[in-house]
Amino acid sequence: LESYHPLARAMEFASFRAVEVADFSDTGRGLAVLTDVKAGDVLLEVPLKHCWTAGRARKVAELSKLVGALRDKDLLNLHLMIEAKKGDISPHSSHVKALPSLASMALPGVSWTTEELAELEGSEAQEQAVSLQEEVEE
Repeated sequence: LESYHPLARAMEFASFRAVEVADFSDTGRGLAVLTDVKAGDVLLEVPLKHCWTAGRARKVAELSKLVGALRDKDLLNLHLMIEAKKGDISPHSSHVKALPSLASMALPGVSWTTEELAELEGSEAQEQAVSLQEEVEE
């Protein structure tokens, strides 16, 4: 499975019930449903102990002094950045490598043109979009 797709290695702890890792020409990597499904059917299961959670982030030594000072979302983001910086020595390296870069994602505000941003002149949305673009460039 790993040789088929880099995401497969990152999902080695997942229980694939009705999906498989696939590449789609129009949207990129993802999961394809293999059979007809009904509402409530389980398609994929990942044990919580293998998920990125705020609880796990709170236990990361590099983040210990920040626990309580940051929102859970920020702790998770920092945890991902720390693991990405570790590279191949991180036990999470295969998963981190499989994640898309911010620049490759069509995030609102990140991919907006100068003209589109000009339409938001003076709004908080424009300020946030410009700030996000600057962060992605860094």
